[in-house]
Amino acid sequence: MSVSPPPPKGVERIREDKWNANPPQVTSYLTYPRFEPSGDHNSAIYASPICGFGWRFQFIDTFHYQRSSSMPRVQELVGQLEVTFQPQRCSSMPFSNVKVRVKVSYPMDEAKSVHEREFVDVSVIKDSELGIYTEPLRYKGQTQVEITLTFNPSDGLSLPTTPSINTRIALRHSLDGPTFVDTKFYLFSTKVQGRPALPKIVFAKSMLLTNSSSYLHDLLTPGTGFTNGTPCDLRQNVPEEVAKLDPDAFEYDSDSDLEDDEEMLDTKGKGKAPEAPSLHDIRNSVEDPGPLSTGLCDGRAFAINGTAYTTWKSFMFYTYTNDIRFNSLKSQRSTTDPLKSRTPPADSDIVSCSPKSMYRFADYVRIDFSRFLLSDVFIHSGRSISFEVARERRNQEEPF
Repeated sequence: MSVSPPPPKGVERIREDKWNANPPQVTSYLTYPRFEPSGDHNSAIYASPICGFGWRFQFIDTFHYQRSSSMPRVQELVGQLEVTFQPQRCSSMPFSNVKVRVKVSYPMDEAKSVHEREFVDVSVIKDSELGIYTEPLRYKGQTQVEITLTFNPSDGLSLPTTPSINTRIALRHSLDGPTFVDTKFYLFSTKVQGRPALPKIVFAKSMLLTNSSSYLHDLLTPGTGFTNGTPCDLRQNVPEEVAKLDPDAFEYDSDSDLEDDEEMLDTKGKGKAPEAPSLHDIRNSVEDPGPLSTGLCDGRAFAINGTAYTTWKSFMFYTYTNDIRFNSLKSQRSTTDPLKSRTPPADSDIVSCSPKSMYRFADYVRIDFSRFLLSDVFIHSGRSISFEVARERRNQEEPF
């Protein structure tokens, strides 16, 4: 007579589901203890709490003996995890098929083993298998499973965005002091006679940036690129950092976010055109940061070369909000239609940049450019381009 498996065991949440608006997705963070096989029981079934809109996950932990690869005469106990998506309550909702990303990790494993797989066109009507994962040999700790469901933008979902842990901490700290930002960046903002000019400042809160990418982590974390910055009074210009700006860096001639200053080039009736600015003029044209100094050292300044002010500002805003907007292509701009203008008005809350400039920046710092496109396509589909178009036009003469 066969022996029935034990009843389903509970799966615990590591933390609450993370909701994201752009792209529309929900991530669940789950954990369960390793099953210890005994007697006729060589498997265990685990059921997760209800997640997202009402779905759940089933985990089946099974064990079997197999011959050791290093010692053929020895049988080793091998554990495997089978993951199944169960739509449950959301099976009647009018959703398209979804994309599912599964990440299985073993926090107590010395080798820090991790399995990651992605599944497309997963049905929300019926149960779907999400892979089988082999756990490390002789592992006896907790297993952690992170599962992300990404919905089709055409479903029209409007999801909230869960603030990150760093965002919550930063906002909490802001209640205890008069200042919020602790970092400022200098970047060239325009060109005059083909030379980068007019450095501008972007202010930011470092705590909200460090975990967003390895590039920002290395730049802002003490012991790494952080040592390249200069401690400063954020209300004062920092000549040491301004002097680090290099007008010859990173192909500025083709940077769409660093276009010629039309006002400075408009010389009709004013005699000859202005000469290209000298290096001294470039570095001394930095904008006034604002109020007078307080005499305090309350932040750190960094010079950012190879990236235009507009591109960097858009990247900072995206890092804060997961929202990005791309300017229309030059060939699509109109002098009569304000919706097709290059950039929003100066007093607008919209932050936008050239998709070509952002693609090049993402390539330089090794960030997946499709992250930005997913955000832009979901909210601003009329102002976006495809990843293939961006890649194709990156090296073409026609700028964005």
